[in-house]
Amino acid sequence: NDQVAFGGSFGRFKIDVDRTTTFATSDLAGNHSFIEYIAVGIGAFVLRRFHLLPAAHNRDRLMTMAKFFHILSILATTAVKGQEQLLSDNETDIPTDDADAADEQSTPICADDEELFRLQLITGENVSWGFASYRIFTDSPSPASETEIHAECVGCENIPPGADVQLCLPKDQCHTTAVGRNVGRWDSCYQGGVEELVMTWGGEIIHESNAYLFASVDFGDGCQDYKRCDDGEAEFEFFLDRSIFAKDAPAFSWELNRLSTDGSEMDSASAPLYEGKALEQSLPFIYERLCVPRSCLQFSMEYPSNTTEKFYDPSPYSIRRDGAIIAENQLRLDAGYSMAVNLGESCTASTACDPRAESLVELEITVNAERKCLYSENFNSSAVSAEELIFKLDDEDSTGTYRDYYVWSGSYADFEIDTLYTYIGCISKDRCVKLSVDSDNFPASYKVYQDGVEMTKRVFHREGHYKGLTTTDLGDVDVCSSGSALSLIQGGVLAAAILLTEVLF
Repeated sequence: NDQVAFGGSFGRFKIDVDRTTTFATSDLAGNHSFIEYIAVGIGAFVLRRFHLLPAAHNRDRLMTMAKFFHILSILATTAVKGQEQLLSDNETDIPTDDADAADEQSTPICADDEELFRLQLITGENVSWGFASYRIFTDSPSPASETEIHAECVGCENIPPGADVQLCLPKDQCHTTAVGRNVGRWDSCYQGGVEELVMTWGGEIIHESNAYLFASVDFGDGCQDYKRCDDGEAEFEFFLDRSIFAKDAPAFSWELNRLSTDGSEMDSASAPLYEGKALEQSLPFIYERLCVPRSCLQFSMEYPSNTTEKFYDPSPYSIRRDGAIIAENQLRLDAGYSMAVNLGESCTASTACDPRAESLVELEITVNAERKCLYSENFNSSAVSAEELIFKLDDEDSTGTYRDYYVWSGSYADFEIDTLYTYIGCISKDRCVKLSVDSDNFPASYKVYQDGVEMTKRVFHREGHYKGLTTTDLGDVDVCSSGSALSLIQGGVLAAAILLTEVLF
């Protein structure tokens, strides 16, 4: 059976998934309130009643179930008096913009050489359990000088109507605001309610999102002539907002390395380009930005293997390069488990893979710039749910579970509009590998490359295993299944390119 583990305020439990699904609880220590058990019971009933439990041949909704139970656990926690001990003693509430707060702290009056910056993390009553982090700072042009932090809040409860931070900052400098939401993304369209990030500088909106997870924004007159990286460098960003549920997790480490020319191991001639550690019993908000060479790099994260403690860490993270999102999701790491992602412009099968048996695949997905909310006509959505942007890259003869996928829509914590997502990975040379994309109103454009060559042939399937999907053959394409071509049309999914499309029955 496949298994998926869920964690929350009252422990861990798992679901064994086959055609007759059963629930099993484990590690439920301590005294738990009646309302917590009611929450789990309601969840089980809803999943069974509305047939949301995936069958053996289709488990793509496992991640939706995980999010569902994660939200239930948080709601149960916040509903029970006395659960506040889950938060560390140094955690505080973010300043809000309600009437009482406005009376105590009115809008500051800035000097002539200053401008007003305002950060709002707006939240509604039905999203009252949100926790967020932010840091507003100015990097010094001199490497010897320290970064000046103007305001910061880490793992703070964002109670309605939400945070309202107002600061007078020098006009002629380049400032940065980094924001994270450590209980995961809340999509105001898909999940309902109001959860919005708004930043203004001098009264002008410089960033806004109604489905934010992480964001970094530079602002100020000093940014116009400020060039952070040289022409031969790329900008690397790493976000990690340690979840309140990871409080008991052990030390957690990460590092960025340059891959060797043969791809067998890290470049031993040089130290890691970047490394860090989140200490045990700490809940940090990490935002790191640095200039890295435009070579093939690998970023890895891991927990130590020398621990027998059971823990669950749903902390969200984001890895970005020149604004493109390389990886973004929750950690979901256990003891001794590690994960790694490739990034860079010059990755080849020789640097990132075993060139004798593997090919390098690069996938680029650009989410459309505008997305009408499917559930309300009042606003555009700032993100697209993973259930609306369905794709997967897997072997043609795979069993169909997400564990067998090289990458799929569930690999990401939904998708922000007008944003580039990239994946670089290795596939087998001697097997047929297919990129499958939902043909029904796919809200993005995409390109896929194998060993540097763009693969433009797309096949639409009307029947069979890939019914309703558009596929691209990769790997050993000569062993891929095929059918008779009935029509040729222009591929509208890939901008400015004419794609060969076969319609198969």
